[in-house]
This record gives sequence, C-alpha cells and structure tokens, in this order.
Amino acid sequence: MKAWKPAALAGALLVCVVFRVGAAASVTQYGLVWTFKGNHQIGQYENGDYWVVGSVTVVSIENEFHPTGLKADGLDGSMVNPSGGNKQGYDKRLKSYRADLNAGLPGGNLISKTNPLILPINSSL
Repeated sequence: MKAWKPAALAGALLVCVVFRVGAAASVTQYGLVWTFKGNHQIGQYENGDYWVVGSVTVVSIENEFHPTGLKADGLDGSMVNPSGGNKQGYDKRLKSYRADLNAGLPGGNLISKTNPLILPINSSL
C-alpha cells in the first residue's frame, strides 16, 4: 500500500467546494441583503458564504433588524477588505468605531442608487 505524502494530503484538503453558481442582482445572508446594479455571477462556498464576480456596484445594503425604511446610520456598517486591526466600521456604539472605515457610507452618505459603493475586482465586503 502506498503511503500519502504530507504535501499531497495538504493539497487535497485545500480543494474548495462551491454549491451554487448563477446570476443574480442581490445576495441575502444572515438577514442582510446586498443589492447590485444589474446581475452578476455569484456562487456560494461550502461554508455558506457568497462570492460575486466583479467589479460590483452595490446600490443597497438592507437588513431585517430594523423596521422597514429605517436606516440605522453607523449601526449596520460594512467594511471593504477588513484588516483585523483594533478599529472597525461596523457599529458606532463601540469605542473602536471609525466612520471612515464604514464602506456603507460612501462619501459620508448612505448607499443608494445615486450614491453607490463600487467594489473593484479582488475586494471583500
């Protein structure tokens, strides 16, 4: 019987499984809805996270945690390529909040069709 070499086993474990692939104008996960300008190729990894082929223009980020139509400025932030440092742009109730890290406020205003968030290729939101 042939023994597995560690490098071959590590390579086998790095295979990424994608469950669904298609085109869509939005992605919904964990009660959040990201809406794009037009359809984009999307897929879902085995862990449930989504990927979108981009560059992508995000025209809306909504959630089901607030009454319809109520935007919670600074409470429902998003970050592009978060670094894992000690500052964040997700929640203004925390001392570590920095509004300039909240990608959900392009130009200091909430995302909309007239104030979209444009994500270049190889970005993570």
